[in-house]
Amino acid sequence: MSLVWIGLLTMALLVMVVLYLQTTVVPAKRLSTPTISRVLGDHAVVPNAAFLRYTPEWSSPMSQIDCTYLVNSFHPTKNSPLGDKVELVATRKEALAACVANRYQRVLILEEGFQMELTPGTLLQILHRLFSLNLRWDVIVLDGVADKTSGTSFDFLNSVQGVSNLFGFLINAKAAAQFDEETPYWYMINPSTRNKTTAVTTPLQYLMMVKTCVPRWLKNETSPTYEQKLAFCAKYPVQFYYYHADPKLPTDYLLDEHRHLLIVKTMDDYLNLCHKVISMFQFVHHYLSTNGRTYGLKGLFCMDDDVRLVDGDLLYEELEKRARVPYWGNVVHQARTSKHWMEKATECAHIRRTVQRYPALSEYPVETPQGHFCSGGAFFLQPRSMELILLHNDLFRPFPSTNKEILTYRRNGVLRKLCAFDDVNIAAALRRENIKPQPVNIFPFVSWK
Repeated sequence: MSLVWIGLLTMALLVMVVLYLQTTVVPAKRLSTPTISRVLGDHAVVPNAAFLRYTPEWSSPMSQIDCTYLVNSFHPTKNSPLGDKVELVATRKEALAACVANRYQRVLILEEGFQMELTPGTLLQILHRLFSLNLRWDVIVLDGVADKTSGTSFDFLNSVQGVSNLFGFLINAKAAAQFDEETPYWYMINPSTRNKTTAVTTPLQYLMMVKTCVPRWLKNETSPTYEQKLAFCAKYPVQFYYYHADPKLPTDYLLDEHRHLLIVKTMDDYLNLCHKVISMFQFVHHYLSTNGRTYGLKGLFCMDDDVRLVDGDLLYEELEKRARVPYWGNVVHQARTSKHWMEKATECAHIRRTVQRYPALSEYPVETPQGHFCSGGAFFLQPRSMELILLHNDLFRPFPSTNKEILTYRRNGVLRKLCAFDDVNIAAALRRENIKPQPVNIFPFVSWK
């Protein structure tokens, strides 16, 4: 009888321990895993041509594709390396509709020029290497005949300066259901003339991320500062991307390697800079990371679009000199509250329009994380610092969309817990990780108004 009681007591004790652990163990923070739309360039150029001949083991990529659609083309022969599920369609729009109707998760659409421009063996080699990167994507464009090719961040993928013929693209179910001829992103699956791009002949070491908005981007793409960055990145192992936002983007991200442009899915206004910046960080993390390790990247140099390179050689020298510093730039101090919108409305037309739309911003100061931070015009982050920032999403939430919603944050005459200033909140996130900004005189190599 005593053994039975001992057994029952032991079981009760185990149940109590399990219940205690379930209520006290804090789950680990996880990074989000968004999808990425990619616009990639011409196919791989491998010196050993014999290596590109089709072999059976290369057919494995086709097992990850539900169907291959051939647009206005000849039907493949039996035992085709393109797999068993191959269908003929008259247009790529018909292929997209079939993808949706059949509920396919991933399809390959090949144009008529495919049979002339790219052998099946070469295509399978490309897909094999592409899938091995474990990228998250919605659309991958395969450009056919290119006027001129140049390097991307991945050693076997090239970007192109101009495209005269498209040979195909991969697309998943999410994108196939949303991309049509009326969307502004239809150009992704149509041949078009691309802007000039930069060849990176050495492994990528730094990313230069330039914050902009849609109206300013239309001017930036033809501006001298854009040309400056092209020249700078041609000389050094640095790649640059401007980034703006579009709340109607049919995917989480869209990267156009040709135009050096990243688009993230959020609001593109001044009040949502926090969410725009964290979305950019998320993209960089997943774009350049596999299994938590970054592709040899030493750091990010973040800039505003009105920042001009004064001395590119000196900037690169400083990047190399301070590559092991987690966070550096022009350090300033932020008080407990900010009257930014109240004070700047008379100086800046954009801020004036903002406070007219949201009167609460001109009536109440905004609580901000107190402490030192690097001003947002130009600053440096190590990849590890960026990853730590991603753990603190509460500092980068989207801004309220109405004045009434903003007023719900009012406490004792102050607007509290609004995610208002991206540069201030970056420092606040890093302070939680015991990382402080290191002051550096950046003005010998960059400047802004």
